[in-house]
Amino acid sequence: FVVMLFLRLGQALYHPAGASLAGNLSGRRRSTMLSVFIAAGMFGFAFSHTAFSQAYQLLGGHTQWLLIPAGVIVLLAMLWLKPEHATARKPVAIRDAVATLVRLRGDLFALFLIQSIVSSVMLGILFLMPEFMEARGYPNWLRDGGASALWILGAVAPMIPIGHVADRIGRETGGAVELRI
Repeated sequence: FVVMLFLRLGQALYHPAGASLAGNLSGRRRSTMLSVFIAAGMFGFAFSHTAFSQAYQLLGGHTQWLLIPAGVIVLLAMLWLKPEHATARKPVAIRDAVATLVRLRGDLFALFLIQSIVSSVMLGILFLMPEFMEARGYPNWLRDGGASALWILGAVAPMIPIGHVADRIGRETGGAVELRI
């Protein structure tokens, strides 16, 4: 629980800023740059199961040793990363953020619900992927992360071309796209 809490906290702190920076790298290729940023992260995620399986085997099942380099990285990040202009900006009150979300509750809640369900199904499949591969008699490399990597990379493969198409076509429509659920 604690490891997942810090993992998700790190993602929540990093992804919005990273996505914003990636999108701002090129004014004309904003969607392409953002899709490259997301694809790079997903590429790392795709091979995380394989890396963990290898570490598990090399460490004889004592994966608690992996907390040491992770802790060092977190400590270095806490020492090195400082918020810019921390005194110039007024902190956002949680109450104000929640009030804004409540005002957007209709479509935003539906999108949140869809995202939560899709994420749950995706994580469930990835969690059970080794058992699926073993039950079907597939080779060990698929059981130990290969199938998960192929699953994720298959989802990521069209991302960069679609980002490129969005830059070429999406911005030329001249109007905002409205999402109706």
